[in-house]
Amino acid sequence: MTAFGNAALAGALLCLLGLLHAAVLTKGPGGDAGVGQAFVILLWVGGLVVCFAGVTFAAGRLGGFDWLGGSTGVRVALAAAWFALAVLGVYLYPSAPLPRVLRMAGAIALPLCLLAWGAVHLNAGLGRALPSGTPRALTLATLALSALPLALHLFGQGWSHVAALSRHGELDSFQKGLAEQIEAHDVQQGIATLLVHTPRGRHPLLREKALAKIKSRPDWQDELVRLLKTEAAPEVLGFLSANEVDDPARFAAAIDDGLRQQAQDIRAQIRESNHPSNLYAGLRQTEARLALEVADKFQRQGVDYRAAVLEMRRAFDEPSGYPTPAFEGARLIDQWLARTDPARRRP
Repeated sequence: MTAFGNAALAGALLCLLGLLHAAVLTKGPGGDAGVGQAFVILLWVGGLVVCFAGVTFAAGRLGGFDWLGGSTGVRVALAAAWFALAVLGVYLYPSAPLPRVLRMAGAIALPLCLLAWGAVHLNAGLGRALPSGTPRALTLATLALSALPLALHLFGQGWSHVAALSRHGELDSFQKGLAEQIEAHDVQQGIATLLVHTPRGRHPLLREKALAKIKSRPDWQDELVRLLKTEAAPEVLGFLSANEVDDPARFAAAIDDGLRQQAQDIRAQIRESNHPSNLYAGLRQTEARLALEVADKFQRQGVDYRAAVLEMRRAFDEPSGYPTPAFEGARLIDQWLARTDPARRRP
């Protein structure tokens, strides 16, 4: 059983190296080559899971979970749950709500910790050479690393639910902190960070504070026009979708720039994705919807935004190193283009 476990451990190491090379060290190509690379990544992940399953099975047969106590059935159930959580952690780390460097660190650290766990539990000599609490510490470490991305995903969903329930109520402690930041913000240094609080659906009290703060700057409309030509264009479009401005004509041409800037952002996000989970159906859906609302709202100023919206639509077709889903944002744009087609208005 030791020989079987070590063979599975060697296979897991090989699969991990192959996965790191394919997913991290190799730049994602486009077209059919990108699809092929994604398939190779899935094969390496599958091999890693199968090999770790063999390591876990062998370690269990050799008494690796005996310190848990209880009956054999209980230990088997706990070992299976531990293994399932570890596999889930490996899968969730690339899309965890963390900075990219931490996502990559976790995605690498967890398999390495599992490899160390397997080596200690499969080789009695190595286990005896280390401090007596090492096997238990490695088990708990892998458990913590595995549970972290799942906890972050669940917390994010729960927080969204709580925020939705409190939109029309009083501010909670987190929202009070945001309110304090809004009140302390120096608008002369910029207003881009305040714009995220201004679209529809934001907490009404935070939205009211942010709008008042933005409009306390005398040249706030000129600043919005300027920001439409920068990476803050999606935030400005979100503002314009829900709020009125004193001089709409001033924004007419700049909105075209904002739509084209958003197209560049969509292309960049798809092109630079480094994991299949980064490409999902709802990618940039909200931004696309708000941009279309602004285009409808300002069409009366005499500017035709169809060319800029069409550029946004083409941005969703940007090649990626991974398979791309049917983007909801692209569907919304297709509907808008069909609805605003000049040919439909002819008698």
